[in-house]
Formats: sequence, C-alpha cells, structure tokens
Amino acid sequence: MNKLLVPLLLALAFLAACNPKSTGGNRAAARKLKIEAVDFDYLKVRSKVQYEDAKQSVSGTANIRIKQDSLIWVSLTAVLGIEVARVRITQDSVWFVNRIEKEYAVMDFAGLSRQMNMPINFEIVQAMLTGQLMLPRQRKDQVQSQENAFLLTQNRPGLLVNNTVSAQNNKINLVEVTQQATNSKLKIEYQDYKKIGSNLLPGKSFINLLYNSNGNNPVSTKVSLRHQRLEAVSKPLSFPFSVPRRYEKIY
Repeated sequence: MNKLLVPLLLALAFLAACNPKSTGGNRAAARKLKIEAVDFDYLKVRSKVQYEDAKQSVSGTANIRIKQDSLIWVSLTAVLGIEVARVRITQDSVWFVNRIEKEYAVMDFAGLSRQMNMPINFEIVQAMLTGQLMLPRQRKDQVQSQENAFLLTQNRPGLLVNNTVSAQNNKINLVEVTQQATNSKLKIEYQDYKKIGSNLLPGKSFINLLYNSNGNNPVSTKVSLRHQRLEAVSKPLSFPFSVPRRYEKIY
C-alpha cells in the first residue's frame, strides 16, 4: 500500500510543472464559464483505493482528513483494517511512515520537487483531492463552449492542460495534461458529485498517468478512489502522527 504514495505524488508534480503565463481565449465563453469553488473548515473522507501498474495491483482503504489550506492527513489500511502507512502533508512538508518496512521519510516541498524533477505544493494536492481547478485561471486562457460543457485550455510553457467543466453543475469532469518535454500524459476523471454541506465534491476519482522520464520507457500507473463517506464539519478534527524511535529514516 505504501507504493500508492509515489504515483499520486508524481501525478501532483506533473500538474504543478508550469509557470503563471497563459495564452489567448474566447472571451464570450470565458464570461459564461463559472467553476464552483469548494469551501469548508474540515473534511473527512473514507475511500476504497485501487492501484495498478505493469507489475502489480493493490487495493485498500484510505481515511483522509483535511483542514482547508493547512493540513492533509491520510491513513492507508489493508486487509482486516491493519494500517500500513500514514501521511501528513502541511504547507511546507510531507511526512510518510511505512508501518510494514518500519521506516519513515520527511521532505519539504522544495526537496521533494528536486528529487522528482518537478515542482509540487500543498495547493495542488488539496485541489486534486477535492476536484478543484489545478492551475490558477488566467484571463487569456482559452474557453470553448461544448454540448453541456465548457473546455478550458491552459497552455503553459512546456505544458498543456485541458479541463472539461460541466455546464450543469460548474464542476470539473475531466482533466487531461500533456507535458511536452517528456510527452508524459495525465488523465483525471471526476464522477458522481455529491452535495456535502454547501459543496459539491466528487464521489469517484480515476487517475491514469503515463509517465515518460527518459523518452523511451513510459510507465503506466492507474489509481482509483471510490469514496464511501464524505463529510464536511466545522468541529476541529484530530491529525495524530508520530514516528516510533526504532523506525529508520530513509529521507
């Protein structure tokens, strides 16, 4: 189950690899496009997780807690509810504990970005988990009207992002990203949006990453999240996290 973290972070880094410039767009369609924002104090999620690559297929349960714009906490469990990994993500760092291998890692986003050769930040992680726009919208981004949807195209140096937004609920249904330097591709589908308090949140998320680091051997990774419970609360949640002394630090 600890292998789930790597492809998820790769996907997040892939989306973050850009700068704030953008290209021209359709102003009339852009004025019509409204993407529904998400606002909450705390969010609790229980999700069935499926991970698949060329060598293996692994499933389990993820319990996720989020304090908006501040903290993300994930507990991954396998058969019989045994915890195999725990993650804590703050605005400046990522902590990861592997219960099976008895090891842990601590990295700031700058170090993690250097290791993966792509920038990652907290905002990208939070947006991905809650079905929000990954990249900041710019006035000159291209917007096209489609049947029951809008296509928002964000063209950055070396990166092309296509967001399909439902005209019915103003939520993102599909994100398709191409990184031109490596021809890596990322596809995220959001389905089954649910009304949680004042927010619409995706009940299912499907991530398909074709990561091509050297131009010759693309690696395909698929991750699905099927949420069994979504709850937005105002009462503070706990985010317990500790590392046993006997665990080995790997980063």
